[in-house]
Amino acid sequence: MARTAQLQSTSSERDASEQFFVKDGSSVKFWFYQRDDEEGYAISQTSAQALARKIRRHGGTVVDDEEDADVVLVKDDYAAKAYGLRYSGYPNSTYVEPTGFVTKCINKREYEHTPQPLQGMPGRPGGRIRHEFTGMEDEQLAVFLACRLPDKEQGGRTGNSIYQQLTLLAARYPEYSWARQHTWQSWRERYKKNSLRFDKLIEAALVINPTPLDQKGVDRRRRGARREASVEHDEDEEHDGDAHAANRAPSPQDNEDEDEDPPDVWDSDFERVIDQDEARVDAELRTSDASPSQGSQLEDDEVGGLESL
Repeated sequence: MARTAQLQSTSSERDASEQFFVKDGSSVKFWFYQRDDEEGYAISQTSAQALARKIRRHGGTVVDDEEDADVVLVKDDYAAKAYGLRYSGYPNSTYVEPTGFVTKCINKREYEHTPQPLQGMPGRPGGRIRHEFTGMEDEQLAVFLACRLPDKEQGGRTGNSIYQQLTLLAARYPEYSWARQHTWQSWRERYKKNSLRFDKLIEAALVINPTPLDQKGVDRRRRGARREASVEHDEDEEHDGDAHAANRAPSPQDNEDEDEDPPDVWDSDFERVIDQDEARVDAELRTSDASPSQGSQLEDDEVGGLESL
């Protein structure tokens, strides 16, 4: 008799320990997502039947209405994250979990929802110091733009390229270390939002240091340059005619492609930009024998082209 009572007591304790789908003294209510839609969240009928047996065996219940559920079970982790957004925007006590949640609870012998792992938040990191622009930085930016883009009418001051160049130079050379505190986007927005003031600073900088006659350091792109060059080339062909083309000696330039304009947005690989410029200078030097008088000009172009970077 005592042996039977002991076995019944042990069985009761074991049954009680198995009843862990309980919260605040009440059975946890589960609802299975089985809607016939294209979302891919649905649980198959076979899986739903197996899950229902496990849930009931460990103290939980299965409900027919989603509104009554404590836990909504969906197909997998992706579905849980996606459908869980429905319940994330307002206070509620409903959780969305993948089907594997039931097995995890059974293995741990505990009903528990695990917080999602922390992920990176877009935007400025918390606690990061925001560097305000200084008057000295504004003056240095004005001098830089005066050297690279002295003529506002030719464009470029509100584009991306010039400010990407600035931050690439800042990362490479100490002369531009003043530009390291801000991103190229910040420099661009700094000019755009204060363009009238900056244009006056640029004009003042040009009074002190006028643009050299050889255009040293100036960005050699300008609006309509390619179109004008094409028109001029067409006019030359019309005036020269076929006879001139037949009589002249072949030129090394005949097999060379026309130089492309510099890209609007620089590649992040600064070395590649320098290599391209050096290759251009080498090509010009190879053709200089045809025009000896241009030798000194090519040397100036070589120095100016590299320094413009």
